[in-house]
Amino acid sequence: MSKSRAYLLGAALISLVLTVVFGDLPGRGLFVGALQNSAHVPASGAIAALLLVLCRHWPLSRKWTALTRYVAVVLVTTTIGAAIEVIQGALHRDMSLEDVFHDFLGALIGAAVMHTCGWEPSSNRLRKTSLVLACVAVLIAAFPVAWSAAAYIHRDREFPFVLQFGSRLDRYFLYDCAAHSKFAKIEQMKSGSALVVELDPTCRKQIGVAEPYADWRGYSRLKLEITNTANEPIPLTIRIEDIHHNQEYTDRFNQSFDLAGNEYKILTIPLDAVRNAPAGRQMDMQHIYWINLFTSLEHPTARVALHRMWLE
Repeated sequence: MSKSRAYLLGAALISLVLTVVFGDLPGRGLFVGALQNSAHVPASGAIAALLLVLCRHWPLSRKWTALTRYVAVVLVTTTIGAAIEVIQGALHRDMSLEDVFHDFLGALIGAAVMHTCGWEPSSNRLRKTSLVLACVAVLIAAFPVAWSAAAYIHRDREFPFVLQFGSRLDRYFLYDCAAHSKFAKIEQMKSGSALVVELDPTCRKQIGVAEPYADWRGYSRLKLEITNTANEPIPLTIRIEDIHHNQEYTDRFNQSFDLAGNEYKILTIPLDAVRNAPAGRQMDMQHIYWINLFTSLEHPTARVALHRMWLE
């Protein structure tokens, strides 16, 4: 390999690594996050392919078997991915084992595709095995993006129901106590399926709903069907924000209400109150972004059943 070609491949490798470290997709939201994570797969695949090209011309690697070269490239690529996560942590960005797993999948795909395309002399049987391995890795890597897309489609089809619990996809947009199976589970009740949530301090005693269907124009009220499943009364607060929220208390909608022990209630909130809640502006009813239900109660048995949330 000529020096100029080696330098070019090295520059391409460095560029890919820097893109993974500093690159961000435009936009916000869970689907963008899923895409951002999945971007590790093609990036790591390209890194693995470049390393195979460089490895083939590295004198020491000529003593290795083809299998050793491929295993070494997959391990090195995954190690690069892990190092990137450490660097991102040092830069106060998110560190994620899931990203390292995507790097591993990408390395497998890159190496398997190179082998399938005849980079190393091999039998047709081994090439078919590599192709199957690459296809399986692609399916595993694509699943989070496909699941995210399915959740958004399900959310849009269910509207004007903001929340109900007839499908596993209904839990995709839930945060805090509602997102942890340790504190929340779906149970069958007289009114149908409900999410029973223990409002524990370790999950901030709250139920977060991210990215509900955003356009609430044309509706007049929000309804929340909820039951206190404990014997003790519980004070609750519902909080609603739009996409422009500045994290100030006065820039969102807040309403408190009480549930007596074992009380079932349908809370009705006029959307005019939501629209006029932020100080100095109106809520953008076309871009609702976050709903939060929480309690300040310290009692360890604070537990509610969230049946439905919908617009009328």
